[in-house]
Amino acid sequence: MTYLCRVLVYLFVINYGSLLSASTDSGIKTESHVLKSKLGVEYSLTVILPPHYDPNSSAKYPVFYQLDGKNYADIYSRLLEALGNTDDIPRMIYIGIDTQDRFKYFTPHEKDSKSFHEESGVQIFIAGLKNEIIPFVESKYHCESYRILSGHSLGGLAVYETFLTVPMLFNAYFAFDSSLWFWDKHQTDVELSNLNSINKSIFFYANYGGKSVSSLDMYEGNMKYNKLIRNSIPKIAKISESVDEMGSHMSIPYSGLIHGLKELFFGFKLSENEIKSFQSPIDYERYLKDLSQRFGIKIDVKEMEVLYIAENSLHGKNPLKALAFAKYGKTKFPKNPDFLYLMGDAYKQSGNVDLGKEEIESACHMTAELNPSSHECRDPMKNEGSLEYDP
Repeated sequence: MTYLCRVLVYLFVINYGSLLSASTDSGIKTESHVLKSKLGVEYSLTVILPPHYDPNSSAKYPVFYQLDGKNYADIYSRLLEALGNTDDIPRMIYIGIDTQDRFKYFTPHEKDSKSFHEESGVQIFIAGLKNEIIPFVESKYHCESYRILSGHSLGGLAVYETFLTVPMLFNAYFAFDSSLWFWDKHQTDVELSNLNSINKSIFFYANYGGKSVSSLDMYEGNMKYNKLIRNSIPKIAKISESVDEMGSHMSIPYSGLIHGLKELFFGFKLSENEIKSFQSPIDYERYLKDLSQRFGIKIDVKEMEVLYIAENSLHGKNPLKALAFAKYGKTKFPKNPDFLYLMGDAYKQSGNVDLGKEEIESACHMTAELNPSSHECRDPMKNEGSLEYDP
């Protein structure tokens, strides 16, 4: 990653941190739970629900599980929200996981040993993750079956261990500057055979420091084991890795998260070519159905996308298409006056000025009802405003 890109990433984090600092009062809810495992481990869970999460709604969300979750909860949840706001990724539920002893439960070795132990702490952790944490989360919250596991340093090592032990437990794995110098060859050979069980699309993303950033054994460990995994996984799975030559051990998980999520959900955001290809809302719904099948999650109609398609159609002098999508948006999102404005503009562009004026006046009334303190309203006889969307 170039120096300029890194600066932009940090500015992105800082700016969104300030912009979203009040988000707890405007839709984001945080909860905490303590689970006492049957295996003797106590797990602390930090749960951050996406904006407008409604326990009474049928809407479901993918789940992002982060090891050492308290340390990352603030910035990671804000990055998830920011990328969700721009439709780069779906909205997600954040689950932070902490244990009493990260060294014991995130590594495959006893603290002072270099040998492999079948009953190592990480195997206890993985069993708890599979049999207790995930069932608890999915019974309490509206979750898609789509899961992501993420970890950094020793947490990254635990991500590798989970992937090699139960590779199909998660749909995607993110490992940042992982402490792979813990592993020995015997253990890896034993666990690589588990990858043969993969029969669905799995994404594994590793981001780690270069020779000038990480210790030599950590750098070489990441290079070595990623190569072993790449040569062992079925074609249906994908491993992607990037080497960060500019960051530090503590900064890699932040820049890496953005890169990993955007690669994982590449194609999730509507492109200009796709917008132009839609002739009707039926085409758009067919696209959403195909997208849902591709990513393995239910993808609903996106308000900003429908607005943008209608707006784009107006700019392209296609008022009939604009009107079709504006009416569709009005049905799906009846409390958004922008669809009434767009209907008005579409009618006017097609020559029906009177109907256009009526729709824009209706939009003005709705705007006033939704925000009584606002005195702004578009002139129904003018074309004003432009919706912002960055496909």
